[in-house]
Amino acid sequence: MMEGPNRRMYMTALFLNPLHLGSNLFARKNVNPLATMISIPSMPARAGSAPDANLRATLPLYEVSGAYLGELLVHEMNANRAQDIFGRLATGEEIMEEFRIQYINYVRQVPPFDRFLDSPTPLEYWKKISQHYETQIVAFLAIKLYLVVPNSMAKEQTVSNFTKLNAPNRGQQKASTLVQMTQIWQHAQREENQGGCPIAPTVCFRDMSDLIKSSGKVPVNLRGTSIPRQVEVARTTVGSNLDFVVHDFASDTWDQDSGFNKIIEPVEGGATDAFKVEANGINLGEPLLLDLLSDEPVPGVNMASSGSAKKRSPPVVSGAEGSRKKECIAQSKIFLSSSNGSEPSKRIKIWGKDDDSSDGTSVGSSIHAVPKLEAYLYYFGIRGRRHLGPKLIYRTSKDVFTSPSGPEQDARIMRLLPVYTHNKLSQDNLWGTIRNEVVKLLDMREIQLTSVDLVRFRWEKQKADGHSEMVISPVTIWIGVVPDSLNGDVAFESSTDILQLLEKHTIHDIEVAYRESETKLLVGPELFAPVDDLNPLKDVIDPVTTALSLPIAGLNTPQVQGTLGFYFRAGESLYGVTARHVLFPEAQGNDPYTYNSSGPKREVVLMGNGAFVHFLASIKARIGTLNNTITFLGKRIVTYTKQAEAGDAQAASKLAATQSDMDQKIATIEDLKMFFVKMRKEWSELNNRVIGYVVWAPPISVHTPPHNYTKDVCVIKLDERKLLPNFKGNVVDLGPEIEPGTFMSRMYPRDDAQSEFDYPGNRLFELTDILSAAKIRKPSSQDQNGDPVRYVIKRGSTTLTTIGCMNGFESHQRRYSPFGNIESVEAAIYPYDNDSGPFSRSGDSGALIVGSLAELGALLTSGTGPTNSTDITYGTPMHWLWDEVIKLQFPEANLHFVITDN
Repeated sequence: MMEGPNRRMYMTALFLNPLHLGSNLFARKNVNPLATMISIPSMPARAGSAPDANLRATLPLYEVSGAYLGELLVHEMNANRAQDIFGRLATGEEIMEEFRIQYINYVRQVPPFDRFLDSPTPLEYWKKISQHYETQIVAFLAIKLYLVVPNSMAKEQTVSNFTKLNAPNRGQQKASTLVQMTQIWQHAQREENQGGCPIAPTVCFRDMSDLIKSSGKVPVNLRGTSIPRQVEVARTTVGSNLDFVVHDFASDTWDQDSGFNKIIEPVEGGATDAFKVEANGINLGEPLLLDLLSDEPVPGVNMASSGSAKKRSPPVVSGAEGSRKKECIAQSKIFLSSSNGSEPSKRIKIWGKDDDSSDGTSVGSSIHAVPKLEAYLYYFGIRGRRHLGPKLIYRTSKDVFTSPSGPEQDARIMRLLPVYTHNKLSQDNLWGTIRNEVVKLLDMREIQLTSVDLVRFRWEKQKADGHSEMVISPVTIWIGVVPDSLNGDVAFESSTDILQLLEKHTIHDIEVAYRESETKLLVGPELFAPVDDLNPLKDVIDPVTTALSLPIAGLNTPQVQGTLGFYFRAGESLYGVTARHVLFPEAQGNDPYTYNSSGPKREVVLMGNGAFVHFLASIKARIGTLNNTITFLGKRIVTYTKQAEAGDAQAASKLAATQSDMDQKIATIEDLKMFFVKMRKEWSELNNRVIGYVVWAPPISVHTPPHNYTKDVCVIKLDERKLLPNFKGNVVDLGPEIEPGTFMSRMYPRDDAQSEFDYPGNRLFELTDILSAAKIRKPSSQDQNGDPVRYVIKRGSTTLTTIGCMNGFESHQRRYSPFGNIESVEAAIYPYDNDSGPFSRSGDSGALIVGSLAELGALLTSGTGPTNSTDITYGTPMHWLWDEVIKLQFPEANLHFVITDN
């Protein structure tokens, strides 16, 4: 394996096992742990050399693995894969430079690479570590590698046979031939060895890792400081300082050479009365082999005398199985999937023999840990009626959680509720004071918080008489923490700190709870006028109209997608506003930007590359759906025609209606086809989609006095030639996704009072005011249970139109970045209910959140929750952003303006 033609792949897989880092084996040119040791003298790093000079001088495998991963990365870029990972970087050079930084940080085990080291396999380690922004490129390559290399001795033996049988001097053979030859070969080897004495292995599989780790430590500072993402490092090329020789492969050639594009013939099954072990390829009934592959020694197998032993007792499987950790015996029927299908499904193992035991974590055992089922099911339903919620770490509440009896029984459904009043917290901004003190208390115990929110919960409780009642929890300080960073004991001690803080303010009716959560940023021709529901293009045209929530990206960063929030007029110019991080990725720094006419423009485009491809695909998909409908209508017409010819008057009426419906859909298809041709012809070039350029983008700042809100804003001067012919001003197109009647019912679900929301006849919700802080705290609406609520609306590039509930108390948010912790106070928006799905997703950053009375409420900036989705959405309040930020820079700015044709 280590000496074959694919040795670089296996060596890299060995090097990417974090538990093996530091082994002296990596200082050899031959890393085979069973080979004769060959020492390589270390070369002292020269002054002023590359930041990884000491690694290259002492670890030959560091360069070998780096070069191999670099070639794999080039192939992935050429194949245009993993755009969600690579898309945030503008060029291939930037991607390669980011890879270099991440690779060095992995070898040095710089955080977060030093997390999840207790993962059962390297593949699990890389899957967990891939959730971090600063690890994604290396993790993507590592996962791809570990998914193809053999991970067991049985797999390796079979792969070795295939490799030998398919050697170049034999010529490439059909897969079916290789399988059959391998089966015969393995059977012949078993026949030959049955009469002889088994040869004891040199080393057991379970001892391999310890052998590697016991080879001594490399005398090099593996845990050095991380490589700063600065300009001078970013400009370092792969060919100079890194010295990794990376070959540029054409994507199609690489795939052909690797054989990945070949069509493999199915292999017919053999007879069942012979070759009985050929399905597995190895006789696992042999005790010596079983002991070789087992994690624990198999009773009855004596490795020392195995060379002379001819007969052995049957293997005692129960000994090895009994010493292993208890595994789940069934998987939950609950899947983590998005209501709109864009969130990857996951299956969480929560049912097993140890369901009632405490949930084990990588942060140590805990006497205050909650039971496993409670940890995963306590917040069940918050992300959707059939979805798991965030994982509970600890809570001070006294309500009794009753676990389901098994996977077949549904868990209690929890709903997240906003809070608007409290007899103490509502006075003199006491919540702001306590919230800041809570953050300090968490930091004192080194808890990696992501957010501090004020919430309530509601669920249905079954009573002894068989009836049910709705239960609303006390107000809860809901603390989000980085996954796998906190155990129950520390959370218990921290809760005691917080309760003592509340006691000082004579507050006794507030609870504290901790859950796992991560905070993240939710990053040509004339535009068209918005259309109404009768327009045949209503389902596809929204991204290219002048209504708010246009999907935008930077011309130089077209893979980073965001949303245009709102317009304003200053003097004779028209401007648009979005979040700064949409057009200025973190890797580009946080310096203030003001356009200088003597320098280049930072141009902004309508739809980045991925968004435009998706846009064209949506048009084709709509055409395909209509074609299917026409096929169905054609069958109906045949049926109704026969019935009408037989004298059925009712069938004749149905025939006329169906024919009219079919004619209308045929006309719609023709309109969509012409629209598709126009879009592809006039809009495909990125430069044709430029709609303006950035004129002002202050640094992203937090703790901005006096409210500590996030200043994450970017102002774009728009090309009026592309907007004015069809410009409608600050209007939100409510979209066709939610039927008007349903929309109105959701905005005011009670029948005993009239709704304050007025659905516009043309779907264009014209904004007329700014939502004040006082209105946010005192909503005038009620939900279906009569509780106060302020419903808000958002139309974003990713989730389109959604309805949520704006909380009356603001949240503290913390996000971890390469430049340090970014903390701020934000307006918080919760999902509408258990069935509505998330209020926002990645790509919605910069969207405007509006109130039910046509108010500009907040500029969407970020969220907290699972990957690519949110439990809670955060935004900068518009009353502060407009009055104290934008108006100071643009004194003549006006939100309500009329543009007349010249």
